Amino acid sequence: MNIYLSGVLLISSIITSACDSKISLSGNMNADSRTASEPTTQDSKEKRVKTMAQPIDPPVSVAGSFLTCTRLPWIQGEGPPKWDCLLGGISRDSLDKIEDIEITASFYKVKNETELNAMTIIDFDRNTLLWTIQENLISSTNIIQGAFSINETAFTVITDSNDEVAPPLTMDINPNLWVAGEPSSDNENCVEFWPTETQQFAASNSPTNGKLNDTPCNDDPLRFVCRNLSNPQSPLILSETTGMITEHNEACPEGYAFSFPTSIQEAKDLGILVDATLVDNIPQEYTGVWVALIFNENRQLTFYE
Repeated sequence: MNIYLSGVLLISSIITSACDSKISLSGNMNADSRTASEPTTQDSKEKRVKTMAQPIDPPVSVAGSFLTCTRLPWIQGEGPPKWDCLLGGISRDSLDKIEDIEITASFYKVKNETELNAMTIIDFDRNTLLWTIQENLISSTNIIQGAFSINETAFTVITDSNDEVAPPLTMDINPNLWVAGEPSSDNENCVEFWPTETQQFAASNSPTNGKLNDTPCNDDPLRFVCRNLSNPQSPLILSETTGMITEHNEACPEGYAFSFPTSIQEAKDLGILVDATLVDNIPQEYTGVWVALIFNENRQLTFYE
């Protein structure tokens, strides 16, 4: 996924000098300022003061820069999807000549023309300009924007939406998150999260404490698991009302969206919340709450968007 940034030249430092000093930018890049004379003293001895200009860093061209991002395998329970993003088109020779060069970056998932979701930097390889980043709010779009600064000069690069489309956003199933024997049926494409009482009733002596269960998408109305959009790491909540899964857009409070536990710890915390909320649960009714997971036509697990 590549897009090119043209017409930009980065010069990393600005040279300042004394009011009458002149600096030559030709020849040796570490130029001395010209000598300025001070008034002669009483004994007619002349003192001279030499001032040194700051070193001039070689220019780094960012014209033709491009960003290539590859989504890493997504395993259920190991957090949101991660990406490797490589900044290309930067002169490696120029970067190698600059000592202690300052490189900063931030990344955003481009959901649409007006909405950018900040991503978290997990790792950075300075030698290859490769960043590993993680989504905070999961979306199916493959477009990522990188905002970079090299020696305090900023530029922005965005991946090319016209490049080859990334594979579908699917995850490898973690059996520890599912009720024993689940998922079990090709006709049950939606997913619910059971309270402990229902889980134990359905799978006594289960080797797993998982509470996810695949279920028909036209099942009974249930509450919805919701995530805070402005603070995705905050605890999940449940909707106040129940509904069919197709009604998820109207179910969560303002500022929240239909979601699911992305880590083992979130699943444990959600289990405590569900147990405390569904106090009138009757095990035989297999009552649970909707989570934003669904099986696609190839029976691959993905998120319900």
